[in-house]
Amino acid sequence: MHNSNIPEDRELPSTQKLLKSTIIALITAIVLLITVVMPAEYGVDPTGVGNILGLKRMGEIKQALAAELAADEAAHAHGPDTHTHGPDTHTHDEEGHTHGPDTHTHD
Repeated sequence: MHNSNIPEDRELPSTQKLLKSTIIALITAIVLLITVVMPAEYGVDPTGVGNILGLKRMGEIKQALAAELAADEAAHAHGPDTHTHGPDTHTHDEEGHTHGPDTHTHD
């Protein structure tokens, strides 16, 4: 049930051509990494091309947002139990239990 023809040896690329294509692809990937990906993702622009294309600014914004998120997560992980969903309408009894709209307890 094979619908494709098997190529003959003379139709296949030589090892030299495959190696050349691989090297060209590797160089292209490195150039794109340095000129496009690094500025856009990390705000690092060693060549200046990312600044010209506006990619460096995008990367700087991404890094600032990531730092802000990390700081917020660290503050919430080590800070007091704070609510951001509106005014506190809970009441507390003598045992420290909280009663109110979402009836969860604080210890």
